[in-house]
Amino acid sequence: MRTQGCRRGDECVSIHARTGEDGYTVAVGEGYAWATAPRDFTITRIDPRTGETRTIELPGINGSPSGIGFGFQSVWVSDTQNGLVYRIDPATMKVISTITVAQPDSVPTYSDVVELDGTMWVTNGGERTVVPIDPIRDTVAEPPIQLPYGPTVMIAAYGSLWVTVGGI
Repeated sequence: MRTQGCRRGDECVSIHARTGEDGYTVAVGEGYAWATAPRDFTITRIDPRTGETRTIELPGINGSPSGIGFGFQSVWVSDTQNGLVYRIDPATMKVISTITVAQPDSVPTYSDVVELDGTMWVTNGGERTVVPIDPIRDTVAEPPIQLPYGPTVMIAAYGSLWVTVGGI
């Protein structure tokens, strides 16, 4: 997959960066763009000025990294197949914490991760919840927010979590 970026206000110059197969989502932080690649079980750091990439392999032998977010000087990646969220130090490019947020295979194919008001949040469509993560302890902060339908896409804006749900 190729990830492409273009700076606003400049004469548009495209940056093409080679990322893993089936690239899924992208986040920005610490001066880089970060993209998930579920088929390769990796994420890729992309330098927006040069297009240079660096790939990070996630722990384990398989999984499905889908959602990616940035907060607390870390990259956060949801692994829907294993019910995990990986916290990655962007300076060392290493996984520094693994947090269990769901039963393996209980989360549908996509899960978002965002930061809001001192907490990281991850969607769990299988259990129809939005799960809070305490970034100081790297644990699930109880209780999750229960929704009437499975959450799909989530953003943090205007001091609130905004979540689309399926099944209506």
